Amino acid sequence: MNAHPGDFNIDLPNNIEAEQQIIGSIFVSNDAFHAVSAFLTSAHFFEPIHREIFDLIAKMIGAGKAATPITIKPFLPADRTIEGMSLMQYMAALMSDTVGAYHAKAHGLAIVEAYERRQLVSIAHEMIDTAFQAGPEQTGVAIAGDFEGRLAELRAESPKEEGPGTAKAVAMRLKERSTKNEKIPSIPLPLEQVREVLGGDLEVGNLYGLLSSSGEGKTSLALQIVHYAAMRGHPVLFLSYDQSPEQCIDQIAGQMTGIEGVRIKRRALTEKEWDRYYNALDLLSELPIVIQKCHREGISQIGNHARRFAKRYARDGGVPLVLLDHVRKVAPRDPKAHEGRIASEINGACKAYAGELECVWLNLNQRNSAGMKRENPRPISSDMFGGEQAKEDYDAILYLYRPDKYKEDQIRIAKDTKDAANIEERFVGWEGKAEIGALKVRFGDPTQRRKLGFEKEFTRYASLREEAPPQLFDEGF
Repeated sequence: MNAHPGDFNIDLPNNIEAEQQIIGSIFVSNDAFHAVSAFLTSAHFFEPIHREIFDLIAKMIGAGKAATPITIKPFLPADRTIEGMSLMQYMAALMSDTVGAYHAKAHGLAIVEAYERRQLVSIAHEMIDTAFQAGPEQTGVAIAGDFEGRLAELRAESPKEEGPGTAKAVAMRLKERSTKNEKIPSIPLPLEQVREVLGGDLEVGNLYGLLSSSGEGKTSLALQIVHYAAMRGHPVLFLSYDQSPEQCIDQIAGQMTGIEGVRIKRRALTEKEWDRYYNALDLLSELPIVIQKCHREGISQIGNHARRFAKRYARDGGVPLVLLDHVRKVAPRDPKAHEGRIASEINGACKAYAGELECVWLNLNQRNSAGMKRENPRPISSDMFGGEQAKEDYDAILYLYRPDKYKEDQIRIAKDTKDAANIEERFVGWEGKAEIGALKVRFGDPTQRRKLGFEKEFTRYASLREEAPPQLFDEGF
C-alpha cells in the first residue's frame, strides 16, 4: 500500500529502425532531409548517437554543404563504437540498408510519434510525483492546470502537415464525402419553419440554443423535437432541472393524442381517451428516450450523464441528441463569477461534449426580465443568460416569441385604459400564434423568421401552412 506509484520499470517508446532509415536515406540523398526538416529535430531521436549524427547533418546542410558519412566524420568521436562497429562502419551500413528517400516523411513522423509517447510517460511520472509530494499551498486543480499546460505545449509542437485540421486533410475529407455523396449526419426537425430558420436540420457536433421566457413554450417545442427525433431512431437524453420524467412523458403523450394536459394531469379522461393515452405510452416506452432529473449538478456532472448515455446507445446507429433544460440552473464552478463567464464556461463545455460524443447538443435558455421593459419584447441577445458573451460557442441560437403572453403581462400593468388599448393594438393578429427566429446562425441567415401556431391546450406548436400540414407526430393519432 505504501509503494510509490511513480517507480515504473518500463522500456520507453522508441523507433530505432525509423531513426536508422532516416539517417541512411539522408546520406544517400540530402533531399530526404528537406522532407522532414520542417518538423524533425535531433531532440526527437531516442538513440544518443543518432541525435549527434542528425544534429551534424542539419548543421552541414544548413551551411550549404553536403552531409555524408565522410563529411561529418571529423566532428564525431574517433573512438566511438556502436553494435561492434566504428561510427564510420555504422553510418556506411545505414546507407546500404536504407529503403531510400521515398518514405522519409513517414519515417520522420514515426520518430516524432515515439518521442511524443516518451514525453507523455515523462509528464505522467512527474504528475504522479508532484501529486504525492505537493505542499499545502498546491491544490489538485492547480497541479492539473500545470500539466494541462504541458500537454497543450506537446500538442502545439506536434507536426501539423498531416493533422486532421490542415487544409490538405480537410480538403481530402470533403472530396471523399462529395464523391460518396455523403451528407453530414443530422437529426431531423418536426416543423419545416424551424428548419428554414436554421437553414437545415440539427448537425452532429454542433451546439444549439433555444431561448424564450418562462411559460412561453420552449420545453413544449423541445419535447416535440425529442419525440420526433426518437421516432426516427435517434437516442435522446433529456436533462431536466424543472420537470420530472413523468411530467415530460405525460406532456409528450398529450401532444401526441391531442388530449389537454390539464385533463391528463387530473386523470379526467373518457374511455376512448384512456385508450389513446395508453397507446401513446406504449409507443413511447419503445423509444430510445432517457429523461434525467437534475438537481444541483454542475457542468462536469452533466458531462458524465451524457457520456454514460452515449456509451449505452453507442451502437444504435442514429446521431444522439442531448437536451439540457436549462442553462441557468447548472451549478457554476464559481458562483461569484460574472454571469457571462459562467455561461461561457457552461456553453464551452457543452460544445466540447457535442464534438467528443459525436452528438447534437441543445441548450434551453430562459430569458431574463429585460424584455418586459421594451414596447417590442421580441428576444434580443442581451435577454440571454450571460448576454452577448454567452453566444460565442453556439453554432445557432433560436428564439421563441409568443406575443399573447407579453400582451397579457403588459395589460396587467397598464397605466390606464388608453395604455391598455395601445397595447392591444400593438399585439393584434397574434392570437394563438408564435414566432420562431434566430439570434445567431453560424452558417446561415440570422434574419429569418417564421410564424407558428401554438395550441395552448395541448402545449404544442403547429404549422400554419394549409398546403403543408404539419407532420408533428406519426400516423395513428
